[in-house]
Amino acid sequence: MLKPRHLLVVFLLALGFVITALVLAGNQTSEQGAGAPLFPKLLGRLNDVTRVTISAAGKSFNIENSELGWHIPLQDNYRADANKMHKLLVGLSGLKRIEAKTRKPSLYQAIGVRDPAAGVPNSKAITLSDKAGTPLLRLIVGLNRPARADPSSEEYYVRRVGDPQSWLVEGVLPQVGSHVSDWLDKKIVMIDASRLQQTVVTHADGEVVTAYREAPKDRNFSYRELPEGRQLADEWRMNDLGRFIADLDSQGVYAKANAPAADAMLEVQSQTFDGLLIKLRASQAKDQGVYVELAAAYDGQLANTGNVFKDDNLKSADQVHAEVEQLNRRWQGWVYKLPKFKADYLRKRQADFLKKQPAN
Repeated sequence: MLKPRHLLVVFLLALGFVITALVLAGNQTSEQGAGAPLFPKLLGRLNDVTRVTISAAGKSFNIENSELGWHIPLQDNYRADANKMHKLLVGLSGLKRIEAKTRKPSLYQAIGVRDPAAGVPNSKAITLSDKAGTPLLRLIVGLNRPARADPSSEEYYVRRVGDPQSWLVEGVLPQVGSHVSDWLDKKIVMIDASRLQQTVVTHADGEVVTAYREAPKDRNFSYRELPEGRQLADEWRMNDLGRFIADLDSQGVYAKANAPAADAMLEVQSQTFDGLLIKLRASQAKDQGVYVELAAAYDGQLANTGNVFKDDNLKSADQVHAEVEQLNRRWQGWVYKLPKFKADYLRKRQADFLKKQPAN
C-alpha cells in the first residue's frame, strides 16, 4: 500500500501529464487549422452579399449591389469596379489558413490587425452583409507579402472582428484600398486605337490642333494644316493626341449637379473610320483640376468613308449604333475628373507640337 507521500507524488505526476496533454491538444487544434479555409461556408453564400463595407483609419464607406449592379452610395451611386468586386468576394472565400499567430492585443499593430476603428494605419476591415443587413463576414486585413509556397499568391495577416486569434493566411485579394476612389470603375472609354481617324482640340481662344490619319494602315498621325515652314517636334506627340480618347480613365466622378464649379477650357472631337463620333467638353476648376463631359454620336458620312478601307478592326453601322447607345448610357449625367497627366496633355498648344524656330 502506497504511503500518503507517495500518493502525492503520483497525483502530481498524473496532473502534469494531464496539463501537458491539454496544452498539446490546444496546439494541435491550431496546427490542424493549417490548409483549411478561413471561411468554409462563404463560397455558398456569395450570391447573398449585397453590401461590402470598407473601414480604415476610423472611417468607412459602403459598396452596394442592386439592380444598378455594384455601386457606391457615397459617390452618387456611381459604378464600382465590378471585376475588382468579383475578385474580392472570390478571394475572401478562398483564403486558407497557414498558421495561427498572436492573440495578444499589444502585438496586433505589428502585423496590422488592430481594429481600424481606432484610427491606426495598415489595418483595414471588410464586412460582407446580406440583404437584411446581417454580417456574413467581418475581417481585419493587415500586412501582406508574397507567398513562400506559391509566387502567384499572397500571404496576409488577418483577424476576424471580435476574435482575439490572428492568422497568417494564403490567397489572392485585390488591393484593399481605403479610399472610395480605389473602388470606382475608373474606365471612361476604351476603343481600339486602330479605328481612330482624327482628333480635333479646340481651345477656348479658338486655337485648333488636329491630329489625323488618311487610312487605318497609317502608323502615325499627322498635323493637319501644318504652318508653312514649320516641322513637327516629333511623331509621338501627335500620336498621343490622335489616340487620346482610345483609353481614358478618371481620377474621380460626380453627378453633374454635384460637380465642382469650373470654367470652359476646350473641346475635343474624336472620330473613327467607321462612323463613331465622340465629343468631350473640358472645364477647369479653381483647383486646376480638369473635368470632362462626354457624348457619342453616329456619323454616316464618316462610316461611308471608312467603308473604303477593308480593315477587320472597323465595325459595321449596326455595331457602331449599339456602341453609341452604350456609351451614352454610361456617360449621361456624369462629370469625370481627368488624371493630371491627361489633363496636362490637353493643355498643349500648337507650339508644343512644333519644332522651335531658330533665332534670327
